[in-house]
Amino acid sequence: MELVNLKNKEANKTQLYKLICLLAVTFLVSLQTSYLITQDPSLVSKSNVLVDDAFFYTILTDNYMSTGTFSFHQNYPTNGYQPMWLLLLILLKHIMPSLSTIRIALILTWTVFSCFSLVTAYCLLSFSKEPSSIVGVLIFSVIILLNPNFYSLTLR
Repeated sequence: MELVNLKNKEANKTQLYKLICLLAVTFLVSLQTSYLITQDPSLVSKSNVLVDDAFFYTILTDNYMSTGTFSFHQNYPTNGYQPMWLLLLILLKHIMPSLSTIRIALILTWTVFSCFSLVTAYCLLSFSKEPSSIVGVLIFSVIILLNPNFYSLTLR
């Protein structure tokens, strides 16, 4: 009976360590990329985080909000866009009409990247069975997720 209780205590301790690691990685990544939502959008756009597609989607969103059509020049409809991303931008623009569309795109980018980091850390942690291996998984997650070259590629 004592062996079962000991195993349960170890399992609970491992789950607690996993939760702490998961929250730590997600917090650090979100903090590392928080400039996306805290800085002025014009400064962020000068740092080459936003590429031409980001501006294309903001124009499509603005034109949809004003005309109800998916067009780049308001006269010519377009169908060359990723519907889920555009629909998320339109939904958020409806919810937050006072924010600029580029600000909304930055908030959405930051949110998606933070969620991606959470899921990645969770997947990496789900492979570890022993408490001692969690430290290795945490270090591996931090190296991957906080690597500036990695997130500069994934945020584009």
